[in-house]
Amino acid sequence: MNPNELKAALGSGLLSFPVTTFNADLSFDEDAYREHITWLDGFGASVLFAPGGTGELFSLTQAEAADVTWVAKATSKNTPIVGGAAYGTAMAVEMAKAAEAVGADRVLLLPAEAESDPAFALFLPIGTCQERDPPHTLSH
Repeated sequence: MNPNELKAALGSGLLSFPVTTFNADLSFDEDAYREHITWLDGFGASVLFAPGGTGELFSLTQAEAADVTWVAKATSKNTPIVGGAAYGTAMAVEMAKAAEAVGADRVLLLPAEAESDPAFALFLPIGTCQERDPPHTLSH
């Protein structure tokens, strides 16, 4: 999905932040998550944020965050997937690259400040946090 198509999708309907499911040992429950994404995909949401702004991104390792994004992208048939990137610059760059590698359409950048104040979240094209002069954000 190109940036203009995704920008239009963001403004056209429901933005969904599916809760990431966990097992009793706090590992990612992939089966339950697939079921949840399949269910949400049937409601015509404009975009699914996986993992996103429901707080679990800050509880996942980088590998787990990439797994969540990959499962959402592999499961969703109709809905663009926005991966998550967080923490400091170096880690956010690694997370954005991982989200891109597993097929995310875009990345929701949640700087460390976003953990306590969601107003700091930025929605950016993948690769933006790798550039010195970031382009215009799609949403802020």
